[in-house]
Amino acid sequence: MKEYGIQFEKLTGDCILSAIIMSYFGPFTSEYRDEIKKKMVTKVHVDKVPYTVGFEFSDFLVGPATIRDWNMEGLPTDKFSKDNGVIAKKANRWPLMIDPQSQGLHWIKQNEKNER
Repeated sequence: MKEYGIQFEKLTGDCILSAIIMSYFGPFTSEYRDEIKKKMVTKVHVDKVPYTVGFEFSDFLVGPATIRDWNMEGLPTDKFSKDNGVIAKKANRWPLMIDPQSQGLHWIKQNEKNER
């Protein structure tokens, strides 16, 4: 119960960070995303909004078990790909996917086949 209380306190900041990432990160490179995330975390910290230190977008929105399932379906294991997977699955709009190595296409086909 104590752990849930701590998580509940940090929920506001984690939701703010997730909303910003979901809304704006899609078209950017991993380096630029990291730069923006540092600025967002600093702003949340300065404004004294409680948040999880070491916040991870993909773990917060879908959890490590879902990410492992996606990895077994072909999603690459790097942070950039995990975040892209969350955006692709959870966004209200269809994302534009630039996929020169066809990794995203393979993962989507496997994922959709497994969900049916």
